[in-house]
Amino acid sequence: MSRIEKYRFQIETCDNCRCGFCRVDCPVWDIKRTESFSPRGKMQIIRAVLDGDLPPEEKIAEIFTYCTTCGQCEATCASNYGLVHPRSYKELVDVYVSFREFLKDTNPESFKHYRRIVENTMKTGNPYGESHNRFERISDVLNPSKDADVLIFFGCTSTYRVETIARSVASVFKKIDIPYKIMDETCCSSPVFRTGFIDEAIQLMERNREMIENAGCEELVTTCPGCYSVFDEYYREEVGLDIEVKHMSQFLLEKFEDENLWSRMDGFKHVITFHDPCHLGRAMGVYDEPREILMRIPGVKLEEMARTRENSRCCGGGGGFRASHPEDVKEMVRKRLEDAEKINATILASWCPNCILNLRFGETYKPSRLEILDAMEILDRVIK
Repeated sequence: MSRIEKYRFQIETCDNCRCGFCRVDCPVWDIKRTESFSPRGKMQIIRAVLDGDLPPEEKIAEIFTYCTTCGQCEATCASNYGLVHPRSYKELVDVYVSFREFLKDTNPESFKHYRRIVENTMKTGNPYGESHNRFERISDVLNPSKDADVLIFFGCTSTYRVETIARSVASVFKKIDIPYKIMDETCCSSPVFRTGFIDEAIQLMERNREMIENAGCEELVTTCPGCYSVFDEYYREEVGLDIEVKHMSQFLLEKFEDENLWSRMDGFKHVITFHDPCHLGRAMGVYDEPREILMRIPGVKLEEMARTRENSRCCGGGGGFRASHPEDVKEMVRKRLEDAEKINATILASWCPNCILNLRFGETYKPSRLEILDAMEILDRVIK
């Protein structure tokens, strides 16, 4: 109970207020339309369980599998605008994750999909349970250096499920001649941590921290926002990681500016709309860098969807949600594809392997006129 108990203030503030601002754009509320599944309803349930008024049974646990950890509730919480309490906080996702940790051992049926993710990760080093070397399929384009200050963390989804992104990362770095190191990655722990298996996640963090420190680099650059947010936030708090962490968009924008690499880009005459990944935007506040890079590509016009930046609609791919509720994910993706199709874009871009995987998963049942691309795939096409 200790980890969830430390959020008593947030839980009680929410339960005393019950304003419902958090429901406005919550992707789960948008589908379920039942109070217990809303962020506000979840906070009331947590308080009731902590106070002994509700048993932490399977029905309760099932409700708490309905969260994508997107952080939309944090963005719209009235307390963050001083409307309820002068203290601003953005810890609602941490509250849900901590409560998942409390529920997981006594509710095996509800957490069976999450437990499969954890078992795969602890056994093979990735949530997909793949046994082959993660760099095996892109070895022809990888060009790591023993003498580099940059350590690239490719992540599980790009190397095991969306290989074209990992391949594009390696190709772009080779083209622009930036030396980098790689390491014997194990999962960053994001899916394990966010599904409530925090002790197991810390084991993964410790392993990666040791390898990162042994690499002796100045910067850790990730292709995945989930990796980026967990490295920059939770690794520092849980295992004391001390290294500058950047998302690929932040790192490349600096390099492109310093070395004037814009002149090496071919024209790319497309109207692009950008989907903000939840763990890059709302979690880490990175909105401008991806857009700046895309807009500087010759011929590109950027056109925004109605819901963008901190109000970007979650695609449903985070927090273990695709594993536990694939049919609901299809509905979330359908809504996001419809957002994109309402404007005059030819490409729906994001900068997140997990979002790209999820959007393409949704496209299999709802064909879209848009080409769905990660920004690294676009850069690989245009950089000479």
